[in-house]
Amino acid sequence: SKMKNVEVDKTCMSIDVLPTVYNLFNIEYDSRLFAGNDILSTRNGLAIFNKRSWVSDKGKYYGVDSKYIGEEVDDAYIKNMNNLMNNKINISKLIVKNNYYKFLIKYLKWTTKKDCTNKYNLQTVDKVKFVNSL
Repeated sequence: SKMKNVEVDKTCMSIDVLPTVYNLFNIEYDSRLFAGNDILSTRNGLAIFNKRSWVSDKGKYYGVDSKYIGEEVDDAYIKNMNNLMNNKINISKLIVKNNYYKFLIKYLKWTTKKDCTNKYNLQTVDKVKFVNSL
């Protein structure tokens, strides 16, 4: 069967590639485990740069000067994008600092055991101090 070509005119980063590929191949995944977003989703595009600067589908923000250039948007849009960027940066730092993927791999191995009789589930694991620190 032939695949349809899809042209996407959206701002994105390299970290958006893996979730997009998973979507294209119909591979189920937990989007909370990826820093990037599926480029084909309805989410607004965002690329983050150093010094708290970003580019979205609507414009560019220069963190050093706190200056926005682009489509006319209200202050709430800029504040929301800055919050989103700051959250992504902070979560990324915490992932590295706390070796989150090591924790996650142990959890995933534990949950896939057929003979697992422990009473804990994902909801109770979410209460672990590290996860709350995110």
